[in-house]
Amino acid sequence: MFRVLMTVLVAFSFSGLNAHAKDTGAKTGAPTKGYSVVQRTNASQPSILGDYRTDAENAKRYGLSRNLASGNVDQDLDHYRNLGRRLGIDLGLMIPMGSFTDVAGTSPMLGLHFVWEAIEPFSFTVNYRRASADNKTTPGNGKLSVNYISLGAQASFSQGRFVPFVKLEGGLYFNDLRDNANAITGDDALLTTVGASAGVGFDFIVGREVSIGFDAMYHFAVPRNVTRGGAGNFNLGSSFATVGFRLNF
Repeated sequence: MFRVLMTVLVAFSFSGLNAHAKDTGAKTGAPTKGYSVVQRTNASQPSILGDYRTDAENAKRYGLSRNLASGNVDQDLDHYRNLGRRLGIDLGLMIPMGSFTDVAGTSPMLGLHFVWEAIEPFSFTVNYRRASADNKTTPGNGKLSVNYISLGAQASFSQGRFVPFVKLEGGLYFNDLRDNANAITGDDALLTTVGASAGVGFDFIVGREVSIGFDAMYHFAVPRNVTRGGAGNFNLGSSFATVGFRLNF
């Protein structure tokens, strides 16, 4: 009986020690009999250095996209063509026609334009241009002002860096002629007439996001005859042309 009791106690003792060893091995990661231990390797852990490298590469790519040029001509041209929207400045001349030639000569013109690409090769365009010239019938006291806002479409045909285009637009014209500092035939704060314009031009790509160019436009407006004091009727809706340089960015 005693031998049987000792045998049972010894068996329970070894059973407890074995269980304790298994628990300890599971907590410490030490291998135990009957168990396999899977340890996490560095490959399965996130790499902080890799994250920093990725962020640096993304920042480099973003910074490059804002540069004038990357050194790779093909990439620069593709980047420019993929820009869906462009803002630009116009600087040129207004060439008067019709009644405008009675009071003014060729005068400076300044403007802004916006191009929004739709379906290649077509784009939507928005333009604002203003020209002002001294009234040659009353030098120093009068002035002719021509202002217009136009909406239209542009078709561009890219040939490497050279991008020729044609434009067709409809416009609102705000014209004013002043004699002796008095606005007697119009007010450039009020709508004078409506019209249309058509023209051609080109842009030359000089960088990833910059191009320079030139355009020529002919403007035909619905006639707007007004009385100009003792000088008879004056067509404040006379046709005119504009030519100018463009800077796009």
